[in-house]
Amino acid sequence: MSPSATTMYAITATGPGGTASADVTVTVHPVPTANINAEPEAIIAGGSTTLSWSSAHADTVTIVPDIGEVSPSGSMEVSPSATTMYAITATGPGGTASADVTVT
Repeated sequence: MSPSATTMYAITATGPGGTASADVTVTVHPVPTANINAEPEAIIAGGSTTLSWSSAHADTVTIVPDIGEVSPSGSMEVSPSATTMYAITATGPGGTASADVTVT
């Protein structure tokens, strides 16, 4: 079985000795999502850009390089001195998701 949502399964067995039953709940954790963008993606030397990100179903969200752990969604201004790829990773019980954006 491959449930797409948390599901309880129950079984009952009946025989000459009586009846027995049991159940189990299978918890399905949603897969995390992660998105990141920069506005603008191209800047002049000494300029800045705004990184914006969002994620869902994640316990931990990090952005590299140089930023570290962040809230599930937000934005911040960055001023890279060279072409830089910013990558977001969102990790939760359902797995890991990642995305990136390059600022030139």
